[in-house]
Amino acid sequence: VARAQTQNEGPYKKVLELIKKRGVQEITLGTMTFSHKDVAAALCQAIRNRVQVTVLIDSSAEMVTADSVAKCGGRVFKV
Repeated sequence: VARAQTQNEGPYKKVLELIKKRGVQEITLGTMTFSHKDVAAALCQAIRNRVQVTVLIDSSAEMVTADSVAKCGGRVFKV
């Protein structure tokens, strides 16, 4: 039986750890899809902490979550 990974496991846990790492000055995230609101929230917190955030997202992907990062001051590019 398949089940979805939660934010506390799989690659999302590592992504969140990297976003929250102290001393980071710039984050560039490249992704085909971007729907994890917890990742977007962590990126917005990083922006508030003066980290430069850039998200590169597939041109056919849903943009709602990426747009939330843009509203926080992140740079978002469809590629």
